Amino acid sequence: MAWPDDAETRTAWIDAHRRDDEATLCGFHRKLKLIQQHWARIADIVQRHHGLTMGGLQKQRGGASVGKAITLVAAQAKSKGTGVSKLWEIWKNYQDVAHLIVAAVEISYDARLRNQQAPFVRHLHELQPYEMAMLMPDLVLAVAMSWQNYGLDHVSWGGKEPLFDPETLWRIPRDVGLSPVSFLVRNMTTEEIRILNARRAGNRGKAR
Repeated sequence: MAWPDDAETRTAWIDAHRRDDEATLCGFHRKLKLIQQHWARIADIVQRHHGLTMGGLQKQRGGASVGKAITLVAAQAKSKGTGVSKLWEIWKNYQDVAHLIVAAVEISYDARLRNQQAPFVRHLHELQPYEMAMLMPDLVLAVAMSWQNYGLDHVSWGGKEPLFDPETLWRIPRDVGLSPVSFLVRNMTTEEIRILNARRAGNRGKAR
């Protein structure tokens, strides 16, 4: 999930764990801070895509698309590195593991809400997406299966391709022994609909 296009780094990560190489692992953990920020952007994009689909919005403009979702994230984000071009770069880097990422982010969000109601950890960093993937991999995979189904089955109104590329997506095997778990549904807000309605035809980004 952290390095989907970098097999060498993934191997180094696994080897560091096997050797219990604390120095190397600390270096990896420092990099995870930025990576998880990118994961949050991926979750934003996928959830808004789903919101557009479920709301049946923008049909006259082709329906849901990554470009529209990115427009919404860029318009509403307040942190650095959330411009349209940067969001497209992040999407390109992580799109083939997006279903896994959004699952980990949603489970992290749910855990934080539960912790507010009845605290069970002292530090919120213990509930970050990376921690959820490590502590509850089966739940992450089960939620990701639902996102995988959505991303492969949905084709935008008037479009030709699904959200996820069926040729390159890191698919969860059917015989993994898990059943899909429904994900959190994010409804589109009035402000988001206004942003899309004001979106210029020549500034729609790349469609998928």
